[in-house]
Amino acid sequence: MSAELGHFAKVQGGFAFKSKDFGSEGIPVIKIANVTGGGFVDLSSYECIQPDFYPKIGQFLTERDDVLIAMTGANVGKVVRISHEQPQCAINQRVGRLQLKAHCDYSKDFFYYLTSSPTGYKHFVGAAYGSAQPNISAALIEKLQIPNISPAIANQASSFLRQIDDKIHLNHQINQTLEQMAQAIFKSWFVDFEPVKAKIAALEAGLPAPREGIFYTYALECGDGSLYIGQTDNLRRRWHEHRMGKGAQWTKARLPLRIAHFEECDSRECAVAKEKEWKTTAGRRNLKKLIANGATRQAGGSEEDALLAAMQAISGNGEAELTRLQAEQPEQYAELRATAELFPSAMQDSEFGEIPEGWEIPNFEDIVSAKQGKYLAKDKMCPLSSTESNVPVWGGNGILGYTAKYSYSSPVVLMTCRGSNCGLIRHTESESWVSNNAFACTPKIGSVWFLLTYFNASSFEDCISGSAQPQITYSALRSKRLAFPVKENACDRYSELTLVLFDQILQLREESSTLEILRDTLLPKLLTGELSVSEAKVLAVGGQEHANV
Repeated sequence: MSAELGHFAKVQGGFAFKSKDFGSEGIPVIKIANVTGGGFVDLSSYECIQPDFYPKIGQFLTERDDVLIAMTGANVGKVVRISHEQPQCAINQRVGRLQLKAHCDYSKDFFYYLTSSPTGYKHFVGAAYGSAQPNISAALIEKLQIPNISPAIANQASSFLRQIDDKIHLNHQINQTLEQMAQAIFKSWFVDFEPVKAKIAALEAGLPAPREGIFYTYALECGDGSLYIGQTDNLRRRWHEHRMGKGAQWTKARLPLRIAHFEECDSRECAVAKEKEWKTTAGRRNLKKLIANGATRQAGGSEEDALLAAMQAISGNGEAELTRLQAEQPEQYAELRATAELFPSAMQDSEFGEIPEGWEIPNFEDIVSAKQGKYLAKDKMCPLSSTESNVPVWGGNGILGYTAKYSYSSPVVLMTCRGSNCGLIRHTESESWVSNNAFACTPKIGSVWFLLTYFNASSFEDCISGSAQPQITYSALRSKRLAFPVKENACDRYSELTLVLFDQILQLREESSTLEILRDTLLPKLLTGELSVSEAKVLAVGGQEHANV
């Protein structure tokens, strides 16, 4: 005979914090907004309370596997739990926590799956009161009926469901890491310009910074063994000009390898006089003797030095590791070298500061083809995917439903163009229908994943207009000056390099989606005892051969 949840557990309400109690540091506070359903508590955004509150709130601090229920507002009836990795948090008012009674033999996992099941959600939402602000009480939650199933069988079933959820959670964590890797590469190449700066640092090794009133006489060793002698007030700039073939006809025809020797002078006249002295037959002979004896003041790395420095910046490996890579995996070494060659060895001025030489800061329409989606009537959509209607319909806030036709056959980047989420960036994963509340964006350079990463690092707030109904128009987008400089070959290489990361992300998402369907199908049957765990495992293996459940 079934019993009510209140026979085995009570619902504890959270602490009534005041707005002045919150800050940016301390212990996280779980509010209704953090109880989003579908797994663990959402801590992507939260406020904290200070340590001096701790003595007052000991009974309102979370424990591992706690089950929490939103009791008010838009999330009313949604259920989450505390994962093993999440920090201890304080529970705010109108967030209920299930506390098992001493005689209860059911596990917390069982109560999580019971309350988060369609039956549990229907019980909570169906009995919620208040039209403007729906509410549920602790007493209402405690009236949820417990299926007529023994604790031993219920806990075994919940443990099996937990294994599925743990695999989904692991996939999510792996995907977060993969996305962070792609973002880190983008930041290194297109925001911080680390390969370019590594080349510059190698080429300018030992070169003094320009100082007012100081001049230099220098001798360059060229590829044919000759010496080029000159004078300047900025040795770094002059060395760059010679390397770029802009310093002199002599060095343009003969690759300069390094600054073989330089000396400081306290006036232009002194530097010119020393230049003339070094250019004499005796002067050149003395210079070559000093160079041969290693008695010169040398500076400036070679192009090979610069290339190796960029390879280290790109790979994160030191010189010894690169030497080993060249010996053991020559193809990978060659690919890394070719990638490093894509980056220039100098910077140029722009409206946003210094950017890599030869790169350009694009307008939106230079790198993106964007088209607003099409309206689709509700009677053309189904709330759930089916054999006939399995194409997701994307709106401004996510998937609206499913339909039979697609407007895009491959992944596109989505930008919400209407409503409170204007500027929100998402992406489709396969065939899709894009509604008129979003722009479907495809790249003119690089891949869709390059564009996604570029957009996620950008802001489009300056394109939003309208107060009552925020919107982004294409006319506002097309001439928008984007923030990060690009070069087509570097964008293409980034796309090639990160493709394996995004392929793995999509595979793990597909696996998680299959696992979620499997879990939701098995859950009601397992909780009522209609299906045993051994039978569920057989079904799981048959329906999800590649899932590690």
